[in-house]
Amino acid sequence: MSPDSPWSEFRRGWRPLGAALVGKVFSFGTVPVYLVGVLTIPLGEAFGWSRAEVALSFTVATMTAASLAPLVGWLCDRYGARPLVIWGTVGYGLGMALIGTSSDWLPRFYASWSIATVLGMGASSIALTRYVAGWFERKRGMAFGILLSGSGLAALFLPPYVATLMEYFNWRAGFFGVSALILVVGVPILILGLKDAPREPAERPSDENRAPAEPGRPKPSTGFRLAVQSRTFWIMAIAFCSATFGLSGMISSFAPILEDAGYARPQAAALFGLIGLFIMVG
Repeated sequence: MSPDSPWSEFRRGWRPLGAALVGKVFSFGTVPVYLVGVLTIPLGEAFGWSRAEVALSFTVATMTAASLAPLVGWLCDRYGARPLVIWGTVGYGLGMALIGTSSDWLPRFYASWSIATVLGMGASSIALTRYVAGWFERKRGMAFGILLSGSGLAALFLPPYVATLMEYFNWRAGFFGVSALILVVGVPILILGLKDAPREPAERPSDENRAPAEPGRPKPSTGFRLAVQSRTFWIMAIAFCSATFGLSGMISSFAPILEDAGYARPQAAALFGLIGLFIMVG
């Protein structure tokens, strides 16, 4: 393979990409979507909460993440994505254990989800895509596709894994089991596999290389300022937020719907996991 071939990026970057894929599997943007659905009915049975009250925890976590997203982006620019991903994954593993200690006081349950999100936001898709962009340029789109297929991988094994733990123990074992998986499997892979990227993603031209503004005309906006002044940016932001809320709510309700239809909990979790197959194919 020629060193100048676009595919040579995969030859030198497949290990970091694989590690980032594992990070996506255990990230904030992946775990709650499949965890809340499997645990909705068990938590209701344990504490007498309604399904809406349990599902609201996902909304709390999502709103917490949305408020922190600009900060995570700034930290990526300031310190790089690698340390954020590693420490964020450690924090999220600890956060899952914290949720597993919840009592029947609903505000504490919501607060635990919010704290877990704060601890784990460094391992969000913001940092993961930034990291992968440093390893891939000509095949960046394909690399992003492989990275984001981590959501599908998580859907394949996470619901059956949690359902099995609950079958033998209780709902707390589901959270503790996910915590152990993140800390024992995910974190070591990230530490060993995430190497410093050979370059930073392409940035805007420096002041020296940018064409000078015409005399008498205001200096044009660039970067973030240009984006927030764009109508297209806000249309895309609203569309993505709406799609995320709609799809996440639908997916997290899938397992309870299957149990209502008469499927046993392990069977419902296994069918729920098939969503992951279609995510990866799609």
